[in-house]
Amino acid sequence: MKLKAVIIGATITGFASAALAHDAPSCQTSRYVETDYTICKFDPSHDDIRQFLRDEDGDILGSFEAVNAQLAKSGEQLIFAMNGGMYHKDRAPVGLYRQDGETIAKIQTKASSGNFGLLPNGVFYNHQGQFGVSETKAFTQKSVFPDNATQSGPMLVINGKLHPKFNKGSASKKIRNGVGQTKTGEIVFVKSDTPVNFYDFASLFKDQLKTPNALYLDGVISRVYSAELGRNDFGAQMGPIIGVVKPKGQTQSHAQYIANEAVLITHGDSKIMFDPLPLSGFGVYPEPSFADTAKMMSGQGEYAGVDAVFISHAHRDHFSSAKMIAYLTSNPDVRLVAPKQALEMMQADKSWDETLQSRMTIIDMEAGDAAKDITIGDIKASAVRIPHAGWPAPKRAAVQNMVYRVTLDDGVTVIHMGDADPRRQHFIPHKTHWEAKRTDTAFPPYWFLTSAAGRYILENEMNVAKSIGIHVPLEIPDDLKNSGQDYFSESGETRELGE
Repeated sequence: MKLKAVIIGATITGFASAALAHDAPSCQTSRYVETDYTICKFDPSHDDIRQFLRDEDGDILGSFEAVNAQLAKSGEQLIFAMNGGMYHKDRAPVGLYRQDGETIAKIQTKASSGNFGLLPNGVFYNHQGQFGVSETKAFTQKSVFPDNATQSGPMLVINGKLHPKFNKGSASKKIRNGVGQTKTGEIVFVKSDTPVNFYDFASLFKDQLKTPNALYLDGVISRVYSAELGRNDFGAQMGPIIGVVKPKGQTQSHAQYIANEAVLITHGDSKIMFDPLPLSGFGVYPEPSFADTAKMMSGQGEYAGVDAVFISHAHRDHFSSAKMIAYLTSNPDVRLVAPKQALEMMQADKSWDETLQSRMTIIDMEAGDAAKDITIGDIKASAVRIPHAGWPAPKRAAVQNMVYRVTLDDGVTVIHMGDADPRRQHFIPHKTHWEAKRTDTAFPPYWFLTSAAGRYILENEMNVAKSIGIHVPLEIPDDLKNSGQDYFSESGETRELGE
């Protein structure tokens, strides 16, 4: 499968709450005070944060590709990376640089020209798994010299206060990146994706990310690599690089909420979407933002490398024929799995292109029919028609609502239920089908989670380990809020998926 690409929340607050409340993927994009940012948070207690400078021959690596190539020799790979400190023309570190207990460049404590010399500057360090960000003078007074350290400057936040020389409203705006540490020990890497001055950049760390200490790493040349976001920024060769390494044999799996019942699932190199392009939320349900839709259409960011799209049913709050035609046209490697009613809507659209149908698996089945198996490369799925909520009303009973169970690369298994009706009689005939495969995570419409009968169906009839509710209205129902159940309501929320 293709290299996967995430995320992504619309607000810093949404990032913080989602990331801390759940085992979420680490990188998100967001906007704060009219500036776009990429924010990546890691927990040193289980995330492998490393520094990179030279290869085994002593040559400076200089690029994310070179770091990945070096890691590949031992069966590892980058999850995330960022330029990790200032460097000279020969790409050697400007200030202190220690790696694996060896001092490669000495600490600099005197004021000098440029951002590095705008004292106080500081050090990002790691000693035997204990990480920190410290102002340089305080760092020199530590009793133990750390195994790994990179010096840069200026400090952005010092013991909860902004650097004293930053000016609010400064016209000096550049692309910048930095690192901070929260009170609970998480390491937060940030790159501005639009130009920002020092004052506003530091304020992000202090006021929104709540990092008592944060360090500026560099500007203009700032770059990010994020497998989650499908991000590998282009640029000139670098000096020091900070990266997070995926352990051998570990496959990352996560779900990202797009809107309404639209969910992006990533497992290793495989990626699928459910109901990603509704026509409208009609003022009742959330809908994808303009920015998310544009990224989907262009196959960029977290939407790069999608293998397949699954459509649950052809209602307009789940599906737009024109948007899906445009998406498939712009993304020629993506396969579509959809009920016949969705195909008929596309065929009736003025933009229909008959050649697209060769990339489609069309499901035409009745309620009660045996499950239909679907294979797309390493993605193995099945479809069962479960009546739409509101059954047996004739208009609802006529809707081809598909419940998909999808396994990615023989790893994580998920279920997407569309607008399934929460009556056991629809599920009991398929009990053998559900029992044949344990589902790691199901995405039911929220009404399954607010009733004991719905939860029973998920846990006992459908063999589901955990569930995350979707189709949540903009005005979240009180019974859902008070249910104690997990659900998606904010675009960009993510959850880790277990195998």
